[in-house]
Amino acid sequence: MKKRKGYISYIQNFVFRVRFGWDTMVILNGYKMVKEALVIQAENFVDRYGIVVSNGEKWKRQRRFALSTLRNFGLGKNTLEQSICEEIRHLQEEIESENGDPAGLFNNAVANIICQLVMGKRYEYTDHRFQIMLKHMSEECGKCNLFTLLFVYFLEQLYQAFPSVMKYLPGPHNKIFTIYDSILNFLHEEVENHKKDLDHNNPRDYMDAFLIEMENSNLGFTECNLAFCSLDLFIAGTETTATTLQWALIFLIKNPHVQGW
Repeated sequence: MKKRKGYISYIQNFVFRVRFGWDTMVILNGYKMVKEALVIQAENFVDRYGIVVSNGEKWKRQRRFALSTLRNFGLGKNTLEQSICEEIRHLQEEIESENGDPAGLFNNAVANIICQLVMGKRYEYTDHRFQIMLKHMSEECGKCNLFTLLFVYFLEQLYQAFPSVMKYLPGPHNKIFTIYDSILNFLHEEVENHKKDLDHNNPRDYMDAFLIEMENSNLGFTECNLAFCSLDLFIAGTETTATTLQWALIFLIKNPHVQGW
């Protein structure tokens, strides 16, 4: 039994390196390993895929900008509570009308809160384009395991090396790229809409603030990057928060006495 526990402990904390052509990927597993890399030695691991596909000073500037901008529009403040309460009202109406699966409705509700911060608006639960984006985003998040990420990264390297060949080859990479492009197209359309009525003296949301910052900085502030940053914000917050709410609902259903607390 001790050997088995030791074996489990061993496989939960490992690090290895994988070479893809000229690129090197380092895989970390286990809480201690990840904390060592991203917290204790954060400055030595500057190549990150987070709010923007960048590293070093560009990544730091984008992260600081995102945090400060989202706080200005209510993140972590009481002002956002009003938007959350309003969204809960819509969510409750949909659940009571039995028009959809509660799991999917939670995704809608959480995504709409992020939309309020990023785009300055919410979408109706019946909006077709919004539903397609959420569906694709859910499919992307559902693929986020180690071996799938390695496979997707490998396909990406092949695509970058042989784009004219890869687009004619059948395989799962075609669906992955289609989903990815669909989400980015949705976000690019929102960026174009924001450019049409942008008020430099009265930014309404993250996209407005980003477009204004584009005129003053070149550290990753481009329209293309705005779409990628917005996508990261949605992926980072929608699926995880919605799943947490689903488990909370299950807990309340299984323990009805808790509802009276």
